[in-house]
Order: sequence, then C-alpha cells, then structure tokens
Amino acid sequence: MSPIRAAIVDAPHAVAFAKSVRPTGTMISLPCDPAEGESQLDCFRIVTERVSAAGGRMVLGWAIWEWPGAFIEAEFHAVWENPAGDLIDIAPRPFEFSSIAFVPDSRLVDTGRLVDNIRQPLVDDKDVKQFLFLAKRRTEILNHPSIVELFGDIDLSLLPKALVKELRDQVKTLARLELRLMRRYPPK
Repeated sequence: MSPIRAAIVDAPHAVAFAKSVRPTGTMISLPCDPAEGESQLDCFRIVTERVSAAGGRMVLGWAIWEWPGAFIEAEFHAVWENPAGDLIDIAPRPFEFSSIAFVPDSRLVDTGRLVDNIRQPLVDDKDVKQFLFLAKRRTEILNHPSIVELFGDIDLSLLPKALVKELRDQVKTLARLELRLMRRYPPK
C-alpha cells in the first residue's frame, strides 16, 4: 500500500499549499478514469491522443499529493476536459485512485522537459527533508543535457557514469528512507 494519497481538497494545510503553488487557483477534486492499455505516468501523450480521438481539450495544472504527516507535493499534470466540459484524470498510475486533487494553471506549458514537483515537508524531520532533496536531485539528473531531449524511455547509458552511479545510489537510499518514513508516518 502506498503512503501517497490525493490531498484532501478542503484540508487547511492542503488549501494553503495549493495557494502557494497557484495563488489565484482553486484546488478541485477530479474523478479518475484511467485509459486502458496505456503506459503509466504519461499524461501529456495520453491526453493529447484523447483530445484527437474524442474532442475536448487538455488542461494543464498541478496534481496535489500528500504523504500524510510527512510531506505534500504538486506534480505538473495534464487532465482531459471532455466535450461536455468535465475534467477527468485519464492517466494510469502505479496505484489506483478514485479521484485526484488538481489545481488548473493556465500559465503552464508542456515543453517536453521534466518539470520538478513542488514539495513541502509537513514535519521537521531530517529523513523527510533528505527524501525530498533526493527527489529534487533525481529530476535535475533526468534533465541533464545528454538526455533531456529524449521522450519516453530514457537511456541512462547516455548519462555521464557518475550520474548513473548517483541515480543507482539514490534508489537504495530512497528505499531505506521510505521504510523509515513508513514506520513513522504509516499509510492511513
């Protein structure tokens, strides 16, 4: 079971965080209806294809996720607005969600580059801070000039060897941190 859940849209700390991400935006709850047979975490391509096939439009914004008691984060995300005007999250994820918290943001543009999540600890915990730092560093590495223009599966062999080693070390460190954090902040 993942400790990550969609933020609760009327929780005061989540509302305050969403306002810090998009001051004029409003966080809303959207239903999830993952497109069958599609790859996970590929919202921009999936929504683009749905718009071409069924009409509507792509809406960019921030999915707001929370590890209760540990941290909250905003993920650059695309959802589908169907021809009737309903917003729906159609991107499959590693874990099933019936709904997500979402803040539309008309300032955003999909350039094809990986956009780092906006993260905020909810507790003064050195392990949480290290976990968030490593997540940020991972995005920096995956935006390295040697691979930044690639789409889809990233060929890590194109990265400098030191960065490949750093990514592999991060996986181990993140796994250890996650176990410690799961004990301190178990899924609810």
